[in-house]
Amino acid sequence: MPDPRVHIGNPNITSYTVEGLVAYTQYSVTIEACTPGGCTESSPTLAQTDPYFPEGQAPPRGDPITQSYISVIWSPPSKPNGPGIRYDLHRMKVRQSLETGVIIGLGFWELIYQGTKIDYQDVGLTTFTTYQYRVTVYNNIGPTTSDPSEEVTTLAGIPRQSGSITAVVLDHISVQLNWTTPTLQELQGEVVAYYIDYRWDSGYVSLEYPPGVDADILDDLDPNTGYEFVQTIFNGAYNISSPTEYAETLDGAPSGFDPPIIYVISPSAVRVAWKAPSQPNGEITKYSVYRDDVQITMLPPTVQSHVFSDLQPYTVYAMQVEVCTVYNCILSNITYTTTLEAPPAGISPPNLRVLGSQDMDINWAAPSQPNGIIQQYEVLRRAVVSCDNELGDPSDPDAEVCTYRECSITESICGTQCYSGNQVCCGGILHDYQSGYECCDTNYLPGRNSPSDVCCGGRFTPSLPNHECCQGQYVQVLAGQICCPDPGENRVAVGFGDVCCGGVPFENSGPQICCAGEFYGKNQGLCCRGDFVAFDAFHDGFNSKCCGGSVIESNQVCCEENGEGVGYEPDSDMECCGTDYIDPDVTLCCVNDAGSAKVHYYTNSAAKSSANEHCCGLQNIGPSQSCCNNIGYNPATHVCADRSTTAQGGCGGGTLCPISQAPSAYCDRCDFDPNTHTCGAIEGYHVTAPPTPAGNPGNRDGQCHSGLLSIYVGGPNAYSYQDANLSPYTTYEYTIAVHNSAGSASSELSIAITHEDIPDGVQAPKWTVDQGVLDTIQLTWDQPEYPNGEISTYILRRDDIEIYRGDAMEYNDNNGIQPYQHYTYVLGACTTVGCASSEQVVAATLQAPPDNLFDPAVNPVDAHSLRVTWQIPGLPNGVIQFYNVLLNGEEEPLHIADPQTFSYVHRNLDPYTSYEYAIQACTAAGCTTSNTVRARTLQAAPQGVSSPVHVTVSATILEIYWQAPTIPNGVITTYRLYRYNRIVYTGGANTLLYTDRGLQPNSRYEYILEASTMAGGSNSTLYVCQTPQDAPEGIPAPNLSVQSATQITATWTPPTNPNGNIVHYAVMLQSGSTDQFTRSAGLTNSIVIDRLTPSTYYDVRVQACNAGGCGVGPKSYAQTFEAPPEGQDKPSLEATGRPLLMCHGNHLLDLMVSSQSTISTEGYKVQIRSCLCTLLMAIILFQKRWWWTATIFSFTEYRVRAENSEVIQMVRGRNCESVCYRATWSPPSLPNGVISGYRIEYQKVSNDPTLSHPIIQAATVDGTDATFYGLLPHTPYNVRIIAINGAGETPGTWAQVTTQQGVPADVRGFFVEKIPDGQSLLLRWEAPGQPNGEIIEYRIYEDIYLITPLYVGLNREYLFRRLDPFTEYVVVLEACTSIGCGRGDPQTVVTSEIPPDNQAPPSFGFVNATVVQLIWKPPVNPNGQIIRYDIIRRTSSLSSRRRRDTDNSRFTETRTIYSEYNTNRDEFDYADETLHPYQLYEYRIRAINSKGNIESDWVNVQTAQAPPIGVFAPYYLMSQAIHHLCSYNGRNRLKSTASHRAIKYSVITVRLIVFQLIAITVHRYRIESFYGLFVHLNCMFWRGLYKK
Repeated sequence: MPDPRVHIGNPNITSYTVEGLVAYTQYSVTIEACTPGGCTESSPTLAQTDPYFPEGQAPPRGDPITQSYISVIWSPPSKPNGPGIRYDLHRMKVRQSLETGVIIGLGFWELIYQGTKIDYQDVGLTTFTTYQYRVTVYNNIGPTTSDPSEEVTTLAGIPRQSGSITAVVLDHISVQLNWTTPTLQELQGEVVAYYIDYRWDSGYVSLEYPPGVDADILDDLDPNTGYEFVQTIFNGAYNISSPTEYAETLDGAPSGFDPPIIYVISPSAVRVAWKAPSQPNGEITKYSVYRDDVQITMLPPTVQSHVFSDLQPYTVYAMQVEVCTVYNCILSNITYTTTLEAPPAGISPPNLRVLGSQDMDINWAAPSQPNGIIQQYEVLRRAVVSCDNELGDPSDPDAEVCTYRECSITESICGTQCYSGNQVCCGGILHDYQSGYECCDTNYLPGRNSPSDVCCGGRFTPSLPNHECCQGQYVQVLAGQICCPDPGENRVAVGFGDVCCGGVPFENSGPQICCAGEFYGKNQGLCCRGDFVAFDAFHDGFNSKCCGGSVIESNQVCCEENGEGVGYEPDSDMECCGTDYIDPDVTLCCVNDAGSAKVHYYTNSAAKSSANEHCCGLQNIGPSQSCCNNIGYNPATHVCADRSTTAQGGCGGGTLCPISQAPSAYCDRCDFDPNTHTCGAIEGYHVTAPPTPAGNPGNRDGQCHSGLLSIYVGGPNAYSYQDANLSPYTTYEYTIAVHNSAGSASSELSIAITHEDIPDGVQAPKWTVDQGVLDTIQLTWDQPEYPNGEISTYILRRDDIEIYRGDAMEYNDNNGIQPYQHYTYVLGACTTVGCASSEQVVAATLQAPPDNLFDPAVNPVDAHSLRVTWQIPGLPNGVIQFYNVLLNGEEEPLHIADPQTFSYVHRNLDPYTSYEYAIQACTAAGCTTSNTVRARTLQAAPQGVSSPVHVTVSATILEIYWQAPTIPNGVITTYRLYRYNRIVYTGGANTLLYTDRGLQPNSRYEYILEASTMAGGSNSTLYVCQTPQDAPEGIPAPNLSVQSATQITATWTPPTNPNGNIVHYAVMLQSGSTDQFTRSAGLTNSIVIDRLTPSTYYDVRVQACNAGGCGVGPKSYAQTFEAPPEGQDKPSLEATGRPLLMCHGNHLLDLMVSSQSTISTEGYKVQIRSCLCTLLMAIILFQKRWWWTATIFSFTEYRVRAENSEVIQMVRGRNCESVCYRATWSPPSLPNGVISGYRIEYQKVSNDPTLSHPIIQAATVDGTDATFYGLLPHTPYNVRIIAINGAGETPGTWAQVTTQQGVPADVRGFFVEKIPDGQSLLLRWEAPGQPNGEIIEYRIYEDIYLITPLYVGLNREYLFRRLDPFTEYVVVLEACTSIGCGRGDPQTVVTSEIPPDNQAPPSFGFVNATVVQLIWKPPVNPNGQIIRYDIIRRTSSLSSRRRRDTDNSRFTETRTIYSEYNTNRDEFDYADETLHPYQLYEYRIRAINSKGNIESDWVNVQTAQAPPIGVFAPYYLMSQAIHHLCSYNGRNRLKSTASHRAIKYSVITVRLIVFQLIAITVHRYRIESFYGLFVHLNCMFWRGLYKK
């Protein structure tokens, strides 16, 4: 409805008319009636309006699809207004453009469709024809017609003719375009749009123009670019394109030229690169590079980069590039770049100002060339010190690591030498190649007989099961065994174990540890860095570990460096750097290859992060630096030459080369040629001394430089520092290191000397007194440890009186010196500043041990301490050197006090315990001991107060028992028993029982016992017990009958008041004690109690039980019978008189015999007999200690028998190896406490009764068997076990064992006797120093690989034959037992010399007319040391030279012309310069050693010809001819003096005609002979014609 809610205000109206409704529409109507109390709405009523003509019909819309098809659609009317909607579609032709004739059907509407659809496909239309459409809509009432639609034209047809386009170039960026349009019929439609498309090599553009436009100018083209232009006409349906038109723009300035790209190469170089312009717009003619607006260079168009190499470090530069064509140039935008930082330069040495003897003021200036941002300044200092005090730099880790070796590029390296060719390298030794041979260690041997053969010890051995190669020996090693080479000798040991200890197999999991080849118990200490460190009072094996060479707690952190260690409390924010514990956030830890560490500190973590440094050896270097064998360098300017051609480095001295020499920077050189040589690194080999550490030029008059030490690091604005705590009168050198991010550079050194000061470390003078001299004391002294200047004067004072002043360093004091006196000396040393004195020293003459010693005074300090005081002896008899405080029973002094100390407090003692002390005073001549003084510590509160125990008597009575404290710490005076913290009993020390009555049945009770001495009381822990619900009462005491030493029979009657049925009987023995036990009797009234201890007093009571609990009756007592004693120890003998073994004759000897028994006995029987087994006396004793004075005639034996002493049974065991023993034993039958451990002790059995070997503690173990090491092979030992409990320890009896045989040790060398013939040696040897068993054979080998023995046998002598004279041989002795063989060291022996043999004659080198060079080699068999060579020469005469005979008669002179004494060469030469030309000589060599000589064969040589001597002048015949003819023999030259010209010819016989001579002229001739003979000269003259 128009208004959905209509308000009717009049309640009396019952009808209402609504207008403005829609036709043919259904409405729902309700009536709502309202009162003041509310409204009520009626049910709806439906009503519908009447139909009407349709309304709101929109015109249709036509869409051309093809040339003959239009799609027509329309919408239904907005108001149908009734049913029966249907449509009529009409069409009207508006125009037909392509038709040239009469057009039919224009201007009238044609019905083309009737129906209910709202679309229509109008087909069969004509091309490019315009139509209009209208729709008539009908309902059952009537029609309504819409307005006509917009004009719709069918699509154009396919064009029949294209248009044309022309292009005219105007300039380098503009082209004039013109185009034509075909006719309407040619186009089959109208122009809808023009499209002008043009393209070039790198692009394409399409422009659209409306109809009617036929020209345009394109003015944004690229210069020097070819374009293709095409016109395309669109008629609404189809396109048609014109033919292509071509045009090329003129040349122009380039464009699209990007700024250059900069690559920073180094602090002084950058590379500027650029790309060609994206649009060159012509041919590029050149590039120009600008730096800071200045043209630097012009480059051809083919070059697109340029390197600037003359820049300054860390400088900003503006770079531009200009590109040009013939038209114009364009300059790129600026690219700014900054060169890299470089280490600073131009650093001036610091200015030094000495402020005193220990202070120096250092000032410096900023570098003239910072070459970057200065990060910090560092002051470094070194001192000039005595070379004796200068320590070497430990930071050179490569001095013995490797070295470089240069070889030809065709060679390889074997060991330390280069080689090539047909050779084989075996373990660093070269051998000539042989077919079928192969390497075995360093040997080159015939190949293996079997592929399984094993190479061991330089020889091939057949493979055997369970065998392995161990130090050159192929030995059997079973499962669980290992082979251990001896570290000092050529032998091995095979045995069970998991590690080797000093060449011995060892079980590391046993009770011992191995340290440096020795064995110790694990409870004795630790092995730290090869040294055994015993546990002290603060460390044990449970909470300790090694740290360097010391022991620390196991929870501590250990920081180690080069064997030294320091322990620290753990901190998660800290870490180790060497022995320092550092914070890594503010430190840099540098560690070199040798393991040395150095800490570099920063002010905070930000400073460390900003520095961004890393380590180079021990030094810190910048982030842009690299490291060359612990030397930092800038890789942009230098390269590290400390490398091989295989890239291994660190074998040289860290040589740095300029980066231009990088291709030849190898082998620690800058000029290495890798094209002809290779550089290899040889590990573990060093041939040259290590380079001198930086800053240490070496010895200069005994003075050396210490290493440079960094003493201060400051920020970029720090320019001064005051160095304090220097050494006086010392030369210091300072340098300033300036750091930026590229590295650092240092200034030259500045030198200054601190002022003098008073000497320090003046040592007291040393004094001596010659034997028998009573009045002179000789005193000497050394220079002060720190002179702090030039010592000008020494002053010596005796008893505060000056006795000497001068510069000497010794003095003999004989002024008033008395015997048996002591004097005090003080030495003073003075410089120009002042003097210092030493500590005083006391000297004495003719000293003796002190006399008249006073007994010490010993007084208690508290319950744990005693103070011992003493005084100077009445007669010191010299200078007291020290006092010893002796404690009775201790071998070593308790305390050693200096001469000025007279008291000592002995702490950590046991309360209420007696100790005996003595004082020993010592001079240089000896010591004297005072009498012993006994004192007792004060009492303390008891310790070890155990809780009470109870025995239930009935439901209301408990017996409370307790034991005396385990450590009473005094005299127990009182016991107090508390029940629920209330005292129920107080009594003396002798009562250990309280019967608590009147208790409640089935109740819980708590008891505490307090034990007190005079010093205080101590409480036990709380003891809780409970009474039963109900228990029998009136239980009688048992009747006891002793049956034997181990049995008692008990009988009893039933309780008088059982309080129920008896369910069980038992007997309780030793009730209330720690030995309390019960034996069950069931329901019987008797029991035989067995397994008792002989001669023991027992209390026995009956225990009866009912359902409510148990109770006990009174005690009865009985004692078991005695039994024979068992396990009596040997007596302990303590001589209180003169020594037993020194008594002879009828001397009295006081002896104290004591037993170690811990069980109560009735008596002891002491038997004494002489060494002749005669019983002298037997005494029955009833005490454990007994003194007896007897007459001793000779050696006497003692034996004690006692009852009831039990010790450990005898040790049993077996040999586990030759150096260890596996012992087993039984625990003591009466341990008398809890056994805490057993200690194994052994003692070597001596064959010499006067020689006693020490008792060695092997190990402490918990069980009753153990394997212990440290024994010698094939040696008898006594072994015993010490049982240990809380009260002490008890030894068992000795058991003798003998270890198994082992491999011989200490195999010694040969005694060599040379045989004169030089072909034999007599070898003798001794037995091994440690045979370790029975020697079964000796073997002698000729080589160190022990391939084939020369000798096998037991004789210790061997004749070594068929040898070469004066030749070295290597022999090895091997001694064998049944276990194995031990070898001695290889020994070189030399045979005797004999005369040399087989001397080759000399050969000739250079020879001319007067000199002959002779060359010779040593004899093939020198047979000794050649001590001299003689050259012998003989000469023949000229006439004899022409003879053909071969005897010696032609040689007229034989003599020695030269002797050579330098004979240690492989080749010799000598030039004989006293010869004549063209002469025959013969030479021989004589070789001489200490035993004789040998001469070589003769060898001859003829000297060369020389210019003749005595050449005669030529002669000639005169004639009227002007032509001469001369003939002569020889190689000569004819000279004419008139013309001064020479005519040369070289013929043996020649006739020379000389023409063109001048008539009537004198001609002179001479003959020059060159190395030929003078011959006769003939001249012939022809007659000639001439005119005047």
